[in-house]
Amino acid sequence: MKPLVLIALVLILYTRPINAQVSITLQVHQPPELSINAGNDTTISSGYVHTLGASPTATGGLSYYDYTWAPRALLDNPYSANPKVSQLDKKTEFYLTVDDGNCSKQDAVTISYNDYIGIDDMNQIQAQVYPTLFTNQITIELEPDDYLIYKYALLSLSGQTIIEGPIKNRQTVLNLDFCLPGHYLFVIKSANKTSAFRIVKK
Repeated sequence: MKPLVLIALVLILYTRPINAQVSITLQVHQPPELSINAGNDTTISSGYVHTLGASPTATGGLSYYDYTWAPRALLDNPYSANPKVSQLDKKTEFYLTVDDGNCSKQDAVTISYNDYIGIDDMNQIQAQVYPTLFTNQITIELEPDDYLIYKYALLSLSGQTIIEGPIKNRQTVLNLDFCLPGHYLFVIKSANKTSAFRIVKK
């Protein structure tokens, strides 16, 4: 790092009959350290637009910042403080480099993809999930002859997949005693249909 130094010279001259005295004072000013924030790790779904970075993304330093994000192809403007990402189909780590002309710093943020987020209002499959207020297990019931094409997933309300798998029987009892008490989203999905159920662990 090349510090910015402002030098103030104060010359005080003392004149005496025999000699002269000169006093020089040096004052050094160091700007605050450059700090950057690529944002918080999060999960998005298909079609969702997410803004990277923070507010502000950079502080300190010389207060003039050049931003570079990577991978650039997934962002609308990889040279802005807060680019947007939308065409994401897998977990991706985005890297940020900020240069203020005096030094540079790097940070990273991970954006995960989950195709189940945002579907809690869908009910396209004839299925039952009960009890919705459960202690250790739930039961899944589907129409005959259809169950082999479906799979299930249990999600937290933030979109994190806790458990998922295929449905192998028309009636399936699923043990969820490992879940912490709270609210969950239970999803049943085929290639083109989805149903979601809100359930609560006591």
